[in-house]
Amino acid sequence: MGSTLYDTDYYAWTQEQAERLRLMTGDNRIDAAHLAEEVEDLGRSEFYAAASFVELILQHFLKIEFSGLHDPLDHWGNEIGIFRLRLEERLTPTLRGKIAATLDRRYALARREAVKALGDVGRLRARVPETCPYTLDQVLDAAWLPEPRPVP
Repeated sequence: MGSTLYDTDYYAWTQEQAERLRLMTGDNRIDAAHLAEEVEDLGRSEFYAAASFVELILQHFLKIEFSGLHDPLDHWGNEIGIFRLRLEERLTPTLRGKIAATLDRRYALARREAVKALGDVGRLRARVPETCPYTLDQVLDAAWLPEPRPVP
């Protein structure tokens, strides 16, 4: 299962290998505890990279939907496409589940950054929902973008 898992779900493989290293006993001449920690960190790095792309996509969704700006819409849409490609390269079934479980956290970070980046253009701060209005399927769907809302 190890090599197959390595090819199909790298994140899950790192977590499994770290656990196996921790279970090693005897004089195996490796520093199993630290090695397991390093392997686990490789998996964490993959998670944080994937999470970062999700946050960038969510940030751009908010800019498109709530900023009231029209000139940068194509640019933001193009960037979302790039972020989705990078995310697709990293996303494994295990990471997808972990991202889904933390989508509200990803959104909170994205919301904060979108408001910071745009200031209060179009009264953005008051218009952007506190809770995530998007699904992970929308984040991943290459054909989906939010519709721009007019500024009231």
